[in-house]
Amino acid sequence: MAEHDDGAPETVLPHFIAGGESGFTCKRQGGGHIHDTYGVAAAGQTLYILQRLNDKVFPDPRLVAENVYLVTSHLDRHCSRFGKVAPRLITTGNGKSYHCDDQGGVWRMLSYVDDCHSFDHISDPEYGYQAGMLLGRFHQAMGGFDVGLLGTALPGFHDLPAYLHEYQLQAAAFRATVPDRLRVCMEEIEARIDQALEYGRGGAGLKGRMIHGDPKCANMLFRTDDGTAAALIDLDTVSPGPVAVDLGDCLRSFCNSAGEGGEEAVAVVFDEEMAERLLNGYADSGIVLAEAETRSICPALRFITYELGLRFVTDYLAGNRYFRISHPEDNLIRASVQFSLLRAIETRHHQLHHMITRILAP
Repeated sequence: MAEHDDGAPETVLPHFIAGGESGFTCKRQGGGHIHDTYGVAAAGQTLYILQRLNDKVFPDPRLVAENVYLVTSHLDRHCSRFGKVAPRLITTGNGKSYHCDDQGGVWRMLSYVDDCHSFDHISDPEYGYQAGMLLGRFHQAMGGFDVGLLGTALPGFHDLPAYLHEYQLQAAAFRATVPDRLRVCMEEIEARIDQALEYGRGGAGLKGRMIHGDPKCANMLFRTDDGTAAALIDLDTVSPGPVAVDLGDCLRSFCNSAGEGGEEAVAVVFDEEMAERLLNGYADSGIVLAEAETRSICPALRFITYELGLRFVTDYLAGNRYFRISHPEDNLIRASVQFSLLRAIETRHHQLHHMITRILAP
């Protein structure tokens, strides 16, 4: 994915912070894959996160900022009951959720969650328990949110039939020699297309909750002192959808023994101990799921894993335009990991379904 030029984030600060033209420093943070992100510090202490939103990924970054403002405001109003589950969006001096610079760049500011860190990969099941607890609290805290307030920030997100259509277009247009890893990945995709289309069409009936949309390891902050989960970040994908997709995606990320960017797909294992702890944390949050929601979690886990592998392959075929890479083969390696994980999930499908039902059934 092409990156923006850095510009001058310091010139944006006065729009969010009174006196922000002096005494504050901005330092680029490299963890984000989508937006240009800076830590804003005073006297050596980071106080805020400043971001320039990526208009190549999000067609209307102003809408993204406004959506996040509505979501974080709702969460703030419910934190006394469910605890703090996300950072707070800082409005500009004139009360807007974003600032637009002279070049058309859209900026937002968020509160900094102190003494926390995130992981790209986690092996300790107790972090899984904390992640499940946090996700369950988030789902409950978003209850009662007026879905009609949100605009569609990312059209087609988690639309599996649409992703399959784009894959087929890119595959038909691909003219380079097909390497072995790509051939294997395409065979994995083709073998499950009918099932994937059926699942994608049937998922609409389970909508009705507000979900995070991308609750992976890297989007959760854990406290450095005791390891408890402090906040979900990257709220740009919050939208109405099946809660099973969120929980399935969380399981996919935390239970992947190789991590998101594992180098060798052959070593991938689905960590069932991690899954059990994560599900127990989710249940202990106090959330109650309908029988249909519980029943759909295992299929959602399978097809969200399939979906991500599909998206990695499609991006490779299209010239690596969406996911950030450091090597031309990165997206193929990522896809191989997801399809290896998918095979592990399919092998243990009945056992996983039994585990989910035992822990979460009403």
